[in-house]
Amino acid sequence: QKEAYSVALSQSESVDTDKLLKSLSSLNKFAESLSNIKRSLIATLNEVRTKKIQTLKYYFKESFKKIYPYERISEVDFQTNQIRGKEVLQVKGKVKNFWLYSHQMSTGENVAISFALLFAINKLEYAPLLLLDEPEEGLDTKGIIGFADLLKKMKMNTQLMVATRSPFLASQLKNLNNNFKDV
Repeated sequence: QKEAYSVALSQSESVDTDKLLKSLSSLNKFAESLSNIKRSLIATLNEVRTKKIQTLKYYFKESFKKIYPYERISEVDFQTNQIRGKEVLQVKGKVKNFWLYSHQMSTGENVAISFALLFAINKLEYAPLLLLDEPEEGLDTKGIIGFADLLKKMKMNTQLMVATRSPFLASQLKNLNNNFKDV
């Protein structure tokens, strides 16, 4: 132990404390710079996230009006919640002065909300291909007309494959453009 102490003492005498203090000061400044960069990145990411959510809400509300042209649900919105450590969207519709959630809505209202959210998400990031199997289920004539109109806009950026047994939806899709074909 005496030997180790002697070696450590002799090495410590050769250390340039001024140089060591300058190095520590430089490291502290570097750590502070990294901390500032981290704060800026987090702020920027939160700003981008907020803008994307606002855009998503806008397109969601607009799409819902097309698919659900009735007065019962006067407004739709969503909120983000933490469930099991994951952030999820909870969709809601306003009836009179009360907010209803999906389990309190009819099948047609849930279908309209689901497709409105699908169209809104596709506006943020276009899917190359979308397969829809009997999407008219739960929609009435007005809903199908609005749905077909949204598909027309969506097909500009997304290839669509729609399987339906509804002659009405098929005719609406054919009326949009001759690019929809019977198979």
